[in-house]
Amino acid sequence: MKKLALLSSLFLGLAFTSVANFVSAEPKQNIDVQLLAQSTETPKSAEEAVKEFIDSLNLTDEQKTQIKTIVTDYRPEIIETFQELVVALNTLEQVVKPESSSNEIRVARDEVVHLERKLSDIMFDELIAIRDELTVEQRGQINQKIRELASKKASQ
Repeated sequence: MKKLALLSSLFLGLAFTSVANFVSAEPKQNIDVQLLAQSTETPKSAEEAVKEFIDSLNLTDEQKTQIKTIVTDYRPEIIETFQELVVALNTLEQVVKPESSSNEIRVARDEVVHLERKLSDIMFDELIAIRDELTVEQRGQINQKIRELASKKASQ
């Protein structure tokens, strides 16, 4: 049950990120695109699979505009926090040495955990804002895609 909830959350985040990326005309070849491509019956490029899925949502021009605005608003904070996380991870890697004190390692790890949580919270807020722009039917389509991926993943 935990795995299904985690997979559902992951896909929901990936699906919304794909919608946001696609709507903002910034196609990116990343894991969310690959996941959607793998979930289709016939072999397609990742971008085709994402475009098909997003097209199936039948977003209105107003929804596309709102989602693009949401992405534009959240991206700077996401990028900044991600960059801080990379620095914190590098710091933690450098601190974990035989001569380092336990406290130094703990402080560095706490910073990584804090930034991971902060990034997760920002992305969650972005996804909720995007979700609020979708109709109940569109949300249902995304939920169905989550179930399909979870089922496919469970059978592997």
